[in-house]
Amino acid sequence: MQKADHAKVTAEQKAIWDDQAETYAELILSNDPGDHASKQVLDAITKHRQLAAGSRVLDLASSFGRPAVPLARELPHVSVISTDLSSVSAPLVQKYAAAQGVTNITAQAADAQNLADFSSNSFAAVTCSYGFMFMPDLDKALQEASRVLQPGGLLVATVWGEAENCQHAQAFQGFAKALMGPKFSLSPPWPLTDPHALKQHIQAAKFENVKCAEYSHNFQFQFDDFARFMVGPHGQFRPMLNKLQAAGNSNLYEQAPQVSFALQSIESFLQCAFMPWFCLPTKVTLPGCLPGFLHIM
Repeated sequence: MQKADHAKVTAEQKAIWDDQAETYAELILSNDPGDHASKQVLDAITKHRQLAAGSRVLDLASSFGRPAVPLARELPHVSVISTDLSSVSAPLVQKYAAAQGVTNITAQAADAQNLADFSSNSFAAVTCSYGFMFMPDLDKALQEASRVLQPGGLLVATVWGEAENCQHAQAFQGFAKALMGPKFSLSPPWPLTDPHALKQHIQAAKFENVKCAEYSHNFQFQFDDFARFMVGPHGQFRPMLNKLQAAGNSNLYEQAPQVSFALQSIESFLQCAFMPWFCLPTKVTLPGCLPGFLHIM
C-alpha cells in the first residue's frame, strides 16, 4: 500500500469511528463489564515491569478508554494518556474515567502512525488493545511506538486470532450476508494472526525480547444491542448500506419490513450457528479471540 493510500484509508477510518464511537462504547460497556481484554494487558505489564511512581503510559487506539481507564485505575501511581484516531473518543474516555473515579488519566486525539505530539523516550510503556491490526501503515505505527518509549520500555499489544476460530467475527459475516445476500464476503482485519510474520514487523521496528502468548475470552451481547451496533443509525454496516442504496441495489431504509425480516433471519442464523454459546434466548456469547495473541516487547 502506497503512502497516499495509507492516508486515504486512515481518513476513512477516522470518519467511520467519529460516527460509531459512541455506539461502540455503549455496546461494550453494557455487555462486557468483566473487561477480560484489559485484564490481559494489565497482567502483562505487572508481570514484566514494575512501573515507578510518576511513570507515563501511552495507550493507542483507546476508543472509549479500554484498556486505558482500567490501567489507570489499577496503577494509580502512574499517569496514563489515552489516544485514539477519532476526536469523539476523548470525551467518552473522560466520561468513563469519571464513572470509575479515575483521575490519573488524560485523553486526546492522536494517530498512532504519527505521534508527533509526543517526545521521544517519554513513556515507560505503550499499550494497544486490538488496534494495530486496523492500521494501514503498521510498520510506521510500530516505529512510532518504539520512538516514544524510553530505553528498556515495554510495549504490550493484542490482536485477534485466526478467522476460523473467531466466532465473534463470523457473526459479523452472518449479519452482512443476511442483509446483503449470500455472495457478500466480509474481509475482517486478520493481517497479524501469524506470530512469525508479526514478530518480523516488531523486530523491524527495533524491538527486542519479543514474547507471544495465546489467550481466549468470550463476548456476551444482548441481541438487540448487537443488531443496533450492526445496522442502527451509527452501526458498522451503515456506510455499506448507504453505498448499496446509492447504487440502487437496495432501498433498505425505506423498506422497514425488509430490514425487519433481515434482522429476524440474522437472529435465526446466530441461534443456529452459535447455539453452544447461547446463555439465554436473547443473549449470544461469542468467543472473541480463539486464540488471540498477546505481544510483549
